[in-house]
Amino acid sequence: GAIPEGQGAIAVTANLEGASISVDGIKKGDTPMAPFPTNPGKHTVTFKILSTGQTFDFPVTIKAGENAKLIKKLE
Repeated sequence: GAIPEGQGAIAVTANLEGASISVDGIKKGDTPMAPFPTNPGKHTVTFKILSTGQTFDFPVTIKAGENAKLIKKLE
């Protein structure tokens, strides 16, 4: 869908389905995730593998009006 005015968006996928996704500590859903609106700037995306409790943090910078993609291999 359209990105709200002044925001960016990010789509998050990983090689494991059902990993929990948080952005700046706020749970957003599970992989794979369709693009969702996010404020521009630097953010931390955290993947949590539910079966093991392992977490992986990745920095991401969102730009207004842009669709970012974060595709990661978790192991």
